[in-house]
Amino acid sequence: MATSSVKCLNCGIEFMKEASQIKKHGNHFCSRSCSATYNNHLRPKVKPQGNCKTCGIAINKCLRYCKPCLLKWREGRADEIALILEQKQTKFCKKCGKEKNLAYFYKNRNKYSCYCKDCSVRITTERRRIQKQNMLEYKGARCTICGFDKHPAALHLHHRDCSDKEFNFSRKNRMVMTDEIIKELDKCDVVCANCHAIIHAKY
Repeated sequence: MATSSVKCLNCGIEFMKEASQIKKHGNHFCSRSCSATYNNHLRPKVKPQGNCKTCGIAINKCLRYCKPCLLKWREGRADEIALILEQKQTKFCKKCGKEKNLAYFYKNRNKYSCYCKDCSVRITTERRRIQKQNMLEYKGARCTICGFDKHPAALHLHHRDCSDKEFNFSRKNRMVMTDEIIKELDKCDVVCANCHAIIHAKY
């Protein structure tokens, strides 16, 4: 077949290409890597923008705090826990009924949770399990690509268009199917973990 020399639009290297392919494709690249790099510069991925709740700078909409503010909060929280342990203040957990040091309770603003950290984690885990089960039942608990339906832990909700994503379902943490959650679910497909990984694969 007849071949001609063409120049890569990304790196400028000249390479040989079949004449039929030159007529068929207007863009010429020496590799898939050059093609991806060139096209990503033309169409950069735009993430939904939000603001840090502490300093107000622009961050990803799915996040609540920027990294510097989050690290600063964690350092202050560690010092506070050390002080509470020294003071030996205690509180009864309403879930397990055990008396524990205040350091073992989450603090929201100026109040401590009525549940200890261990019980809070169990309650949140169970709430999220029920929430996911309700969402999968709404969408049909089956992978839309391969049909997998053996276990809900291996089923994910994939947004068809990432730029249209309003929030993460894990942030809502509700067992009730609100109109807001249903509206977001309508933008998603149920896929298994394997198919989800293939969809987001970079190669």
